[in-house]
Amino acid sequence: MFSADELENGARAATGLDDFGSPYYREGLERTVESLNTEAELSEMGAVIQHAHDQQRPNPTPQGRGHLCPAPRNRQ
Repeated sequence: MFSADELENGARAATGLDDFGSPYYREGLERTVESLNTEAELSEMGAVIQHAHDQQRPNPTPQGRGHLCPAPRNRQ
């Protein structure tokens, strides 16, 4: 099972940062976690892969304020 708190703690541990900026993201994070836990029907391997993906190191913002933001996606 995934946990929003666990994902936040992992981000803190991976970056040494603890300021997530505005708490607006939390509702979306909780909905995503709930969906992963109840709707995604991940296999055991799928859950391992998703968990590993979620634990990737977040990127600090370019402004250097120490906020955490999602990794940029390659757009083609």
